[in-house]
Amino acid sequence: KFSVLLAKRALSHPSSAISKVVTCNEASACPGTPKAVCYSNSGAEKVTRAALKSEFDRAVMSCEDGGRTLVILDSLNYIKGYRYELY
Repeated sequence: KFSVLLAKRALSHPSSAISKVVTCNEASACPGTPKAVCYSNSGAEKVTRAALKSEFDRAVMSCEDGGRTLVILDSLNYIKGYRYELY
């Protein structure tokens, strides 16, 4: 997966600017639910996106290392408003 490659590259960068990588995805936000089920209808997608946003927000707020944590949200991002909400 691209998120794994990105995390490895960030941690191994010579600048050592990133000390920790947290990855949020459907498997961690909705454990035990297959990705296809998470997006099977609009109601399930709404619940999945809410869980992802909550997990992302918790990960960002729990970073206490002076901004040296990279939080990767590895999920579908075709909804422009959702991307800007996270930004």
